[in-house]
Amino acid sequence: MMIGGAGATRPDPPTGVSAGSATTTTMSVSFSAPSNNGGSAITSYTVTSSPGSVTASGGSSPITVTGLTQSTSYTFTVTATNAIGTSDASSASSPVSTTTPASPPGQTAYTTVGSFTFTVPTGINSVSAVVIGGGGAENHAGAAAGGEPRAGGGAGGGLAYGNNISVSPGQNISVTVGTGGNSQGAGGGQSTFGSYLVANGGAGGVIGTDVSGGNGGGNAASFTASGGGASYGNGNPGAGGAGSYGGGSYSSGDNDGITSNGGQGAGLFGGAGDAGGSRNGTNSGSGGQYGGGAGVNDQGGRTSLAVGGSGGVRVIWPGTNRSFPNAAADV
Repeated sequence: MMIGGAGATRPDPPTGVSAGSATTTTMSVSFSAPSNNGGSAITSYTVTSSPGSVTASGGSSPITVTGLTQSTSYTFTVTATNAIGTSDASSASSPVSTTTPASPPGQTAYTTVGSFTFTVPTGINSVSAVVIGGGGAENHAGAAAGGEPRAGGGAGGGLAYGNNISVSPGQNISVTVGTGGNSQGAGGGQSTFGSYLVANGGAGGVIGTDVSGGNGGGNAASFTASGGGASYGNGNPGAGGAGSYGGGSYSSGDNDGITSNGGQGAGLFGGAGDAGGSRNGTNSGSGGQYGGGAGVNDQGGRTSLAVGGSGGVRVIWPGTNRSFPNAAADV
C-alpha cells in the first residue's frame, strides 16, 4: 500500500533559516516551510547545530535549541519530514553566538592599614572604587592648661573615587590603606588603588597661639569635597575644604577647649562613617573611620595621644552599572 498520495516524495528543504534570541545556552531558530512538501503533509522539522550537532525538533517555526555552549558561535540547518521521508538539509543560517553569562555583582573593602593586592574577578572588565586617606593626629606638645600655645587637631583625610574603570579579568592591582597619624602632629598616610586613584592623608595638628580653646579634628572628605582642617575655639569638627588636606574653618568663642571632638569619617559604603571620640578630662578624641582627623583639648595632664582615623579602599563591580557615590544600595 502506498504511503501518502500516489507519487509522493520527500519534501524539499526549508528555506530562510535564521537564528536569534540567544541566551547563554539556547538559541531560537526560525525558517520557512518548503513550497514543495512532496505531496505529503510535513509532520515535523529538525534543527541541527554546527558545531556540536545539537538537535531539536518541532512542528513549526521557530524551534528552540537547548544544551548549547556559552560564548560560542553557531550556524544551523533545518530538515523537513513527511510520511515518505526526510528532506535534505537547508542552507545554513548566518553565525550567531550564545551569550557570556553575566557576572554577579560583588564588592570588597580594605579597612586595615597595609598593602594588598586586588585580583579582578573572572568575567569582569570594569570596576568602580573609592579611596580615603588617613586622618592627621593631634599635636599638644608644649601646650598647657589655660595657657599658650594652644594644641592643634588633625585634618581629615582626602577622598578620591572613580567609576567604570577599565580592567582585565585576572589583573592584579595594588591597594594601599593609609594609616592615621599616630605621633605628635603626624599627618595621615596616603591610600591608593593602583595607579588609578590616590587619596592623600590629612595634615597633622599644628600648635597655635589662639587663646580661645583647642582645635576639633577635621572631617574626612565627602564625595564632594576633600578633607577639612580643624576648627579653632569651640572644639567642633572643621568643615570639608578644597585641596588635598582641606581648608579648615575658624570659629571664635571661649569654650576653653573643655570638649574637643574627633572628625567624622566618610563612609566607604555610601553613608556616613563613625563619629570620632570626644575629650572630657584627660584624653582627646581620636578621628573616626574612615579618615577622620584627631580631636584635641588644651587641658593639661593628658595620658594618651589622639590619633587620626585610618583610611580605607572599597571596590565594587561590575563598574558598568555600579558606581559611587550611589553605593549604599549596592552593598
